[in-house]
Amino acid sequence: MLIVASLILTSILLVFSKQSFSKIKFLGAILFITFPLALFMKILYIDKFFNGVSQTEANWQIHPPLTFVFLTTGPILLFCWLGFKNYFRSLTTIKIMFLSFVFSSYLMFFSPIAFYLKTTNTRFLSPLNYILLAVLTVTGIKRLRSLSIVCLMLLLLFIPGNIEGFKSQINDPNLVSPISYLPKGIIDGFKYLDTLPGKQTVLTTPAQFLWMIASIYSGKPVYLNRLGLYNYDQKADITAKFYWGSLSEHQAKEFLEKNQIGFITLTSIENYPLDKVSQYGFLKKIYQNQDVVIFQLVGR
Repeated sequence: MLIVASLILTSILLVFSKQSFSKIKFLGAILFITFPLALFMKILYIDKFFNGVSQTEANWQIHPPLTFVFLTTGPILLFCWLGFKNYFRSLTTIKIMFLSFVFSSYLMFFSPIAFYLKTTNTRFLSPLNYILLAVLTVTGIKRLRSLSIVCLMLLLLFIPGNIEGFKSQINDPNLVSPISYLPKGIIDGFKYLDTLPGKQTVLTTPAQFLWMIASIYSGKPVYLNRLGLYNYDQKADITAKFYWGSLSEHQAKEFLEKNQIGFITLTSIENYPLDKVSQYGFLKKIYQNQDVVIFQLVGR
């Protein structure tokens, strides 16, 4: 939708800047194609298959003060204004497109439109905005020596913030998820699953997002997947009951067979008791190291 909005704004600006009619027609044709595609993708695909994610993102709206946005954009704002005169002296189509994109980006970020589109407004802040800021800065500083001085100033201004950021990450272990730096044993266990024949589903606990790691290294499908998709809450609930031993022997086995689950994993970074899983008589331990235990469903 950000691209559609920027195309609309670009077309309007091309009309007012008296650009050639062929360029306006070309952008109009692109808009005529992209707008219906974006609309159909949202209605027929995103709203249908990602409805849970959309609801979550719709409630995640961030509207910081304008001063905070300026500060987080960085020191480049101190120098980009130097290039305004040269940039607007001769407005080409490319310049207008960049300007439209950046303007649409910030406008949609600060507006409530993201809520009605069922997404978070942070999606409208694009890294491409920095291209325009960089172009303005470079075009505003003509002499190489001046450019070198500005680059050095920007580097020096960024150093204190980076130092503080590194300190925070080193001193606060809660900033890093356990799955960011997995123990080698967990990876080895998932790789072992890849050596086994068949494509039976792998069950992981809902405590960590290990499903994405398991699916990559095991080469097998996983039962739990991305938050908000395919009845995730119901899947996570029944999975937690399975790992806590809250299901009867019959219910637990029926749950596995119904979902074609052939392998059950439990790692050292998940707070589920191993003895609860071990008590199921239809499970056989097929792999264990210091970081992961893997069971296989037997007696189908």
